[in-house]
Amino acid sequence: MKRQNSKLALQAVVSLIAVFSLAGCNTNSDNFPQIANPPHFDYVDGELLRSNMHQLAFELKQLDMALLDPYVDRPSFQRQIVDSI
Repeated sequence: MKRQNSKLALQAVVSLIAVFSLAGCNTNSDNFPQIANPPHFDYVDGELLRSNMHQLAFELKQLDMALLDPYVDRPSFQRQIVDSI
């Protein structure tokens, strides 16, 4: 009888551990902070990226060429710099 009581007690303890373990595995995502979820990424096509990079390189070259001239207080020079930027 004593052996049977200890077996029942062991089964009860194991059952309680299983219940509490399953309760701890709640899949409710409200408990997690927002930072745990990564943002959605929009992937850019490689051709579009290269095209944009070429445009940027061209504009930077234009800006460099405009800045090679000595600074003169003339509106056309200032307009050219602003347009390049």
